Amino acid sequence: MLAERFVPDHDIDELIEQIAARCGGNAFFIQELLDTLIEQGILVPDGDDESSPGLLRWVKRDAAIL
Repeated sequence: MLAERFVPDHDIDELIEQIAARCGGNAFFIQELLDTLIEQGILVPDGDDESSPGLLRWVKRDAAIL
């Protein structure tokens, strides 16, 4: 389910594992962590529509997921 938030065919398995481990599967915590990662520039919306960001792209692979 979390993988559906990201650009298809984008290598995100490691990121998904880190997020799932950090949030324990809690959907609220997952959304909060995604929002934080976007604010930190670790994830970016794919496309130009800021009101509905759609899919996400992982751009800072060396940044810690806190």
